[in-house]
Amino acid sequence: MENDKETVNVSTNETDIRSKLRIYRFSVLAVALLAGVLRTAALFTSYDKGIGYFNHNNILPATVTALLIIGSLWALSAAFLIRPEELPSAPKFNTNGVFFSSIYAGFIMLADFGYKIFQFFQLRKSGEINWILEKFRRLQEYTSAVDRSDRIIAVISVIGTAAALLSAIFFFVRASAKTAAKGHVILGMFVIIRALCGIALIYFDMDIPMNNPNKIILQIALMSAMLYFLTEERFLIGGGSEKPRAFMALALVSVILTASAGISCVIAFFAGVVSVGTFCVEGLICIIFFLYIYAHFSAYEKALAAPEGADAKELTEENALPDGEEKKKEETEENEVQAEDDETSESEIVKGNDGKTGNTD
Repeated sequence: MENDKETVNVSTNETDIRSKLRIYRFSVLAVALLAGVLRTAALFTSYDKGIGYFNHNNILPATVTALLIIGSLWALSAAFLIRPEELPSAPKFNTNGVFFSSIYAGFIMLADFGYKIFQFFQLRKSGEINWILEKFRRLQEYTSAVDRSDRIIAVISVIGTAAALLSAIFFFVRASAKTAAKGHVILGMFVIIRALCGIALIYFDMDIPMNNPNKIILQIALMSAMLYFLTEERFLIGGGSEKPRAFMALALVSVILTASAGISCVIAFFAGVVSVGTFCVEGLICIIFFLYIYAHFSAYEKALAAPEGADAKELTEENALPDGEEKKKEETEENEVQAEDDETSESEIVKGNDGKTGNTD
């Protein structure tokens, strides 16, 4: 009976935590999609692509900014409202959502790799690649900020191209993997490197104003995704290095930022509102991060019915008997115990009588 009560308490506790996580998941998703829609509307109604800024007369940009700040603070509060011991430290991300989001992310990363290779051949065909290489050969002559920026972008592009290919492999491997391996951890680092290269490409592009709103939100979104993947790497490493609360909070924040940045920039680019190709590419990367991270957070929520807890619950339910049968079983056990006590008493009486007979003789 005590075991049944403990099982009920554990099950109730898990249900409460799942309810909290479900509230966070749906509320954050709603904020992310709302911010994405409002930011897209702001780009269409008040963004001047000639100067790269929003018009001050429109209230939408400020509304979106406020929504993102409030939503991010709400997401971070999950780390303080849920105790670490209430969270699973070794979840298994084996849901359909994780599978499809990983496959999709892998294909987009492959497309990113192919696009960068195409850009290289275009530069080679136009002869611009020779001009960039000349800047590396003659460092003392090409010393302006633009020249330094071109050299940095060239190096980052090469690293980002390789990282995109290895990131695609990571996503494909994780889509079908049942357990983590050391190779997964190494490949996962290239996803972080790819995000870092995206941040650097946006930052060092001298043609884009430093405080361009699209530049800022894409950089922040990619940074949040980088931090998320660092916490996911800890789960892959295991051995007590997991940080469940950091994973949960960063996943929620990343969902908001990557969705709002990616959706708005991609739609605005294809509509001709935004003309910078880098914004579109990094916006697509943000969208795959959004889908991937949201799917993993959903799987994390389901992991509260983790193998250990789930198996215990299933065994309890399987072994549980209806009320009538349980009462009969208890009565039977009591009768058996009583019968054993009676037999013991009878044997003691018999032994006692035997002892008295022996003394008389």
